[in-house]
Amino acid sequence: MLKGFRKYTKVIVWLIVFAFILWGGSSLIISQSKGASYAGEVFGKKVTHKEFNEVSKMVSLFSTDDKISVGENSDDKAWLYLVLKREADKKKITVSDEEVRSYIATIFAKRGGIDFRTYELWIRNVLREDPRSFEEQVRTYLKCQKLLREVFAQLSSEANTPNPDPKAIEEWLQRTFSEAGVRKYYGS
Repeated sequence: MLKGFRKYTKVIVWLIVFAFILWGGSSLIISQSKGASYAGEVFGKKVTHKEFNEVSKMVSLFSTDDKISVGENSDDKAWLYLVLKREADKKKITVSDEEVRSYIATIFAKRGGIDFRTYELWIRNVLREDPRSFEEQVRTYLKCQKLLREVFAQLSSEANTPNPDPKAIEEWLQRTFSEAGVRKYYGS
């Protein structure tokens, strides 16, 4: 028996490899057909888990000092910021590299200033991110903030007051969220 096994070792190994390839491919096809590769939809466009996770991290890092109170948990706020991000993209709102650098500098100025090497180490070791990813989260946050400032300015001018009514802001957020047609594919 061992003699026959040794004779057909290559064939057996290739059959096992082929079986694993078929199994992996079928698992991938099945998971994609169930919508498991996406977290949901915003404005009719799919939201990948990666995009949702990046916005979730951004929300947990930066939105602690904003005045938006939406939903019961951080996932609700992440979905709102995904809507704001897509709305800012539709309005072609951009954030320059200089604005990103300036915002990061203000963050670290509160910590007494920081050099590039320390900044990079802090991002990698404390946030467990690479600097590029962190900077893109900052860019997304600043885009959303620019959009909100535009909306606040528009609501202020409509009401002829220096500050918009918080109720008007809340109504705009709810209207925009409902227009986005957010669909969540998982249990959040």
